[in-house]
Amino acid sequence: MKFDKSYLVLLFTFLNIFLFVQNTSGKIFETTFRWKPENGKNGCDATVNLKLNYYLKNDRPWVNISYTIEKGNTVYFEGKQYARQQIGEEAYNAIRVQHPRFVVDLYDGSSFITSIGFDSKGNMTYGGDWLNIFEGHIHAEHTKRNLPSGERAKEIFLSNAFSIKNMRLTYIDAVNFHLVKMYALGENDRNDKSASATPSTDSDQPVSNNNGYETSQSNSSSYQSSTSAANSHYQNALERQQVYTQNLEAAATQIVNVGLSIANDIQQARIRNVNNKNENIREYLEEIIPLDKDCEALYTTDYSAFLVKEKTLRSYENLAIDNLNWLIEKEGDARYKNLKSEIFSNQVNRLRKILAYNTAQLLKNEKELENMELINEFYYANLNELVDFAGDLSTDLGYHNNNVHGSTGYGLFKFWRNFVDEEKSERARKMLAANETNKFLDPFYEIFFYVRQNYVSDYYDKKAIDLFKAANDQTKKLLLKGVLFGRNYVKDLAWDQLYIKDDRLLKLFLENTNEKIYYYEIEFNGTKGKEKMPLYKFLNSKYGFKNSASNALVKDKLKRDKKLTGKNPDDFVEEQLAKEKKAALIENEKIEIQKLISQSQVLSESGDFDKALSLIQKARVDFPNNYDLIISEAHIYNKLNNNDRFLELLKEGEKSANANDVLFFNIGVLEQANENYDEAENYYLKAIEINPENVDAYYNLGIVYSKQATLLKNDINNFIDQPEKYDEIFLEIIEIFRKSISNYKHAVKLQEYDFDTLFEMGFTCTAQANEIGKQANKKLEYPKKFGWLYLKRMEMYNHSLFFFKKAQQLDDTDEDLNKNIIILQKVVDDFNEKRKKKS
Repeated sequence: MKFDKSYLVLLFTFLNIFLFVQNTSGKIFETTFRWKPENGKNGCDATVNLKLNYYLKNDRPWVNISYTIEKGNTVYFEGKQYARQQIGEEAYNAIRVQHPRFVVDLYDGSSFITSIGFDSKGNMTYGGDWLNIFEGHIHAEHTKRNLPSGERAKEIFLSNAFSIKNMRLTYIDAVNFHLVKMYALGENDRNDKSASATPSTDSDQPVSNNNGYETSQSNSSSYQSSTSAANSHYQNALERQQVYTQNLEAAATQIVNVGLSIANDIQQARIRNVNNKNENIREYLEEIIPLDKDCEALYTTDYSAFLVKEKTLRSYENLAIDNLNWLIEKEGDARYKNLKSEIFSNQVNRLRKILAYNTAQLLKNEKELENMELINEFYYANLNELVDFAGDLSTDLGYHNNNVHGSTGYGLFKFWRNFVDEEKSERARKMLAANETNKFLDPFYEIFFYVRQNYVSDYYDKKAIDLFKAANDQTKKLLLKGVLFGRNYVKDLAWDQLYIKDDRLLKLFLENTNEKIYYYEIEFNGTKGKEKMPLYKFLNSKYGFKNSASNALVKDKLKRDKKLTGKNPDDFVEEQLAKEKKAALIENEKIEIQKLISQSQVLSESGDFDKALSLIQKARVDFPNNYDLIISEAHIYNKLNNNDRFLELLKEGEKSANANDVLFFNIGVLEQANENYDEAENYYLKAIEINPENVDAYYNLGIVYSKQATLLKNDINNFIDQPEKYDEIFLEIIEIFRKSISNYKHAVKLQEYDFDTLFEMGFTCTAQANEIGKQANKKLEYPKKFGWLYLKRMEMYNHSLFFFKKAQQLDDTDEDLNKNIIILQKVVDDFNEKRKKKS
């Protein structure tokens, strides 16, 4: 059987066929601690050396935790202190000092990031993912939990300013004090014996007289009797001590033997369980390795088959992880942890590929969905893929899901929450990038999508603020709803708080508008179902953002409003509600008017112009200045070929604030048809001012200027006898020709024209050049004054070549066009050659 290389290494590592050598080059942080137990605690003083090595391997982050413990020579037991020499080597050597706990502080330069706790049961390595590289193992009460996101963790890890400071030892486990206890009991007995052997001061003891001499010989028999009694008492005490010591030794031997027997049974059972778990994992890996290889191949060739195979692979991986969890808990071997980490990382990477595939498929089919439908599809897409991995993460239920493989606790839930957070951010980035090119979202829905995501972009922040400032109250409320209820996803998790509200964009909205949006009424799902309250109350409620910067900003604004106006917040709310009510009435009017216009259009398209006109004119009685009704009536007269009434109504609409470039363009067309070229010029310029990309306005303006030049050409002959007036008009003609060609060229840049139009533009330029040439010939007697006319003629010829060559790109077989290009090119080249020689 052929094995995948990565799994083969893990298999060999797990089976102890060879030692897996970690790449330990990286940032190393090391310190030494002096330890002694707290007052009243049993233990042994110790010297502990801790070393943390943060390094990259295969572009993934890892940290190796290693430590050494050297026992000291002082033992603390039951409130007393003993030297090593006192208790003896046997009792001293039996004491085990182990399982230290450490807490360190993570810094990025001078900025504190978080505290990390390690509960090590042996030298170990963990990591492999940016999300958990700074997570540690324990949540000590005194540590500050403010873990960075995966992207931020990567930035810190790769920074030269990344450092570990304030390394501290918080706990050591010291065990196996039964021999010290024996020594302590013996010490107590020795104290008792010392007390019983001390002579008493009763009448049996010799006494001194006042002069310090002993009593007379008459007391000698009494003294001998007392000495004999003391010796007997002492001998009895020695015998009792020997019996006690023998009993104690026998009891201790019996306890040790029973303990060794029990320990041996436990050890044998543990070895059998470890062997069984090892064998299970070997069998699972034999299934995992070929399945993993199949999945890799199927992902790009047969995605449906890949999904089926991937679920089978995941089931075997989860079984392996269950066995590894048991071994990690019982054995604490770093190799088990490495294997589990590798399997879990493979699962996560495959899930990323699944989500990336689904995102790509959705982007391919975006034209089938529009705006809100597409946004909702994108918002909920892929979450089902996560259920098998980590429970229902669209709600808090994932926190309690007992089907999460590997762990049911807080750490894994937090990992998946952050994973979803990052994946949704990346998916939003891809969608917005695709929309920049394909424009499948309207401007409002593009921003509405953005404000509901956790993706952050300065570019879209600015677009969101600009749209918000220009929007009406209804649109502002929709955007606020997206910011309040769509954007707030997991940023950090703590035992007592699953979510931290994200008010960054809300604060930007509050700071960048002069409107009092904090008095807007917000609708939301509360404990009583659908509830409403002003934004300023919502932010300060249990549903809102009590401790946020936005709430603090709004409170300042409320104080300012009170100071400036003397009004209470409720007064402003009432005013806002009245404003919204009025806006709703206007909106209802618009809806009714649009219904009438739609009915009128249906009648007009069916040819029933009288009924269509009657319907609009009746509506105009109630809404005489409504722009949409005015334009609708104008279009009916246009279809009736009544251009006079059509123009009259368009000019009536010109007075409206809703007048647009199309309106001014249409008025220009009508004035041009009436040969009112000055008026037509004026309206075309207005259309271009509103919409600089109105290509038809540029083209028609070129025609208007050409007509104006032609009219002047007809008038110039009336001033042959007035040279100065003649020259003045001629110069004006040249300037009008220049403006005509400039607008033609602008139109060509904005839009590709057909062959005939381009040919006509080129021909017009040639005719104007020839006219300039004629006038230049008449001025030969003033070569210094009028020599520039030849330059103007060449300029016109160059414009002609520009339009002719554009036409040639569409059809290079037209003989007349090709001849004109050859002739003009030769004229221009000859002129340039003569100028060159002359200079």
